[in-house]
Amino acid sequence: VGDSGRHFSSESVRGHFLAIHFLLPTDCPYCIREIREYVEGGPTLADVRHIYVSAHTTEDFAEWLKTVPNAATLPIYRDQDAQLSRNFNIPGDYQFHNAVMTYPALVLIDPQGREVFRHVGRKNTDRLPFAALAAKVGELTRDKEASSSNITDSLALQGYDPVAYLDNQKAVAGDKKFESSFKGIIYRFASAASRDTFNADPARYVPAYGGWCATAM
Repeated sequence: VGDSGRHFSSESVRGHFLAIHFLLPTDCPYCIREIREYVEGGPTLADVRHIYVSAHTTEDFAEWLKTVPNAATLPIYRDQDAQLSRNFNIPGDYQFHNAVMTYPALVLIDPQGREVFRHVGRKNTDRLPFAALAAKVGELTRDKEASSSNITDSLALQGYDPVAYLDNQKAVAGDKKFESSFKGIIYRFASAASRDTFNADPARYVPAYGGWCATAM
């Protein structure tokens, strides 16, 4: 999806969850709000990538991007002739601002490329909150091992940084400001950089034996 200068291929996120946000092709403060909410919340949900698509015309898309804060650094793409929306069967009979367009929607694709969840808003204000998506991902990914892990109130390692344990062989307390969720379990980190490292490959840093002491077992 996208144009020659700004395009996206799902091959770049193969093996990860992909959340596709279908935005309205018009001046829409709720679309800007959705982008802001998910950009802010994104680092707290590991292994999920996001893209935002809108069926603007080429000229209107360029003008609209000027209204989006930090647009140059965000994964926003033009859905030419709403082709991607049609491929995903997003309803296209929404009447808004004297025009007919697709409804605002979010589609979640799993690491194998299968759709596992969708939310289609029935009006412009009907958007899926980030917390609701995080809960759904936790529900979909919480496996037997995660369910029997050594955690307290969904917090792993008593709040210690798993990246520091593995990469630096040190026990470093995590900060509540830097949290990320993986398979429904919350991990804390000493810094945003440490959290980013975890989010890039969370399976590498998940504690062995569910965090239980192998000797005690």
